[in-house]
Amino acid sequence: MTPQFVNGPSGRLFITQHSANAVASSEWIIYLPAFAEEMNKSRSMVRAQAAAFVKAGATVIVPDLFGTGDSEGDFGDANWGVWKQDIRYLVLSARQQGARKITLWGLRAGALMALDLMDEGLDGVSELILWQPVHSGEQMLTQFLRLRMAAGMMTGEQETVAQLRERLSAGEKLEVAGYDVAPSMLSQLDQVSLKKMALKQPLKINWLEIVASEGRALLPVSQKLITLWQSQDIEIYSKAVVGEPFWTTQEITLAPNLIDETVQLISPSLTSGISSAELPASRLPDSDLVVPEYKLQGAVQALDSEQPFVFSCEGEELVAVLHLPKTPEKAGGIGVLVIVGGPQYRVGSHRQFLHLARHLAKENIPVMRFDYRGMGDASGELLGFENVQVDIQNAIDNFMQKVPELEGVVLWGLCDAASAACFYAPSDKRVAGLVILNPWVRSEAGEAKAFLKHYYLQRLFSRQLWSKVLKGNFNISASLASLVSMLKRSSSSEDKSVVESEIACTVEPLKQPSTNLPEKIQSSLKAYQGPVQYIMSGNDLTAAEFDDAVKGSKSFTRLLKQKRMQREDLKSADHTFSKREWRDKVAAWTVNWIRTL
Repeated sequence: MTPQFVNGPSGRLFITQHSANAVASSEWIIYLPAFAEEMNKSRSMVRAQAAAFVKAGATVIVPDLFGTGDSEGDFGDANWGVWKQDIRYLVLSARQQGARKITLWGLRAGALMALDLMDEGLDGVSELILWQPVHSGEQMLTQFLRLRMAAGMMTGEQETVAQLRERLSAGEKLEVAGYDVAPSMLSQLDQVSLKKMALKQPLKINWLEIVASEGRALLPVSQKLITLWQSQDIEIYSKAVVGEPFWTTQEITLAPNLIDETVQLISPSLTSGISSAELPASRLPDSDLVVPEYKLQGAVQALDSEQPFVFSCEGEELVAVLHLPKTPEKAGGIGVLVIVGGPQYRVGSHRQFLHLARHLAKENIPVMRFDYRGMGDASGELLGFENVQVDIQNAIDNFMQKVPELEGVVLWGLCDAASAACFYAPSDKRVAGLVILNPWVRSEAGEAKAFLKHYYLQRLFSRQLWSKVLKGNFNISASLASLVSMLKRSSSSEDKSVVESEIACTVEPLKQPSTNLPEKIQSSLKAYQGPVQYIMSGNDLTAAEFDDAVKGSKSFTRLLKQKRMQREDLKSADHTFSKREWRDKVAAWTVNWIRTL
């Protein structure tokens, strides 16, 4: 696996090239990513499938399209046409590298894009592998806009999808779930629909959908379309595969049956190849398309300051990106290691960690982002956030080796990554500080108590609730059932075996997860003794549960009142600080705090 930057048609693109060490196959597979957060949540599954393809003999390219992932640009500066141009460039590059068979492999929106490109007559591609294709760009964007509508309902805003579409149509750029959406994205996606396509060139299509259990069929709309295309003599293989919808789950999830089924679709025998010695150092050439000079210069500067690399952790490959200071001579001796949690990878929700790293680098603070084992592009088994001490230790080793001027490292983490940072810190004197955001202390009882205290009380005084009641649209029985369930969960007892003793932090992985995370975080912060900045969202149940756990413990409350502890609050922010103003505030707080160390 080789992570790298190449100059694409609109700017630099980050790609990971998966191939055997000695031979680049004549069969290449180019991945087309899903849209927005679906891309992030599916990253581990994509890496697992790419590894299976390589084992079968293929070369695989996994790109971050312009404005996504680690690539150049902002999401709001991209659109459907820009992304299609990126794929055209990658197909052309593969042909220049000696690929004799090229397959496009797309997930969700990526599957829709693959078919859109073929409908436009893209040359050089003979086969498609489509995972859970989106049928309509209009429908996909409508569902995405509903995320903003749902977020607005929580704060009393009354926006409809129709109103949001109207604003986009009028030329306004909108922020949705942390992503800026350009008006051109709306106008272009509204024109893309599978039922409008007329595929003409010889093409083999493999259509795979995830279902919950054996015996389930493809979606009816998919069956109808496939039947239509087959009547037009288009070769289509379709199958429903049992698995979880990994692109939308709240934890990193794989679909092993889908991997097995998909790898069988490529050529069974890939015997011809070209020596890796014949490949240029960058593996993929820069785009031959005309790019403005300023864009090329910016790409070169960014290539110098952002360096992807692979390092080893107990025999597994971990991918990282290093952000070097804009003015190295002004850099201090402290760097920031970003630890990632949840179903994300090193880029973070709505590219939050990427934006943070670029901001810190401009402020002359070196940053390293990485995927620990089983996450994102990293190989290995996912061990969970309580068992990543060795991964963090190896990351710090490599960070300080890459930037020898470093004297210490600040660990920066959100949610369960914040908890992981706390657990690791006491074991390593190189940890100069912690920045922890909305630490994860989730238990069934704690979650229910936080929900009762912070959600139900807020709902009780909500104008929207009483409007529903007055209009007769409020389901009283369902709401009461939910309330009773929460009351029962909130009264469940904690695991006394864990509470009875202090939990010591160790570098050795914990074999079983703790059942009392507040106790473990408290003991870890007490043992660490270094400076800590903790940033809390005001509109987040995870943050609320942490605060409730602290208030329920006199010793924890005293600990967080120590002078080395600095708290910052963003009252209106959600769990991932999904608005630009929140993201920028967090970055500013981080910079200012680091400068006090």
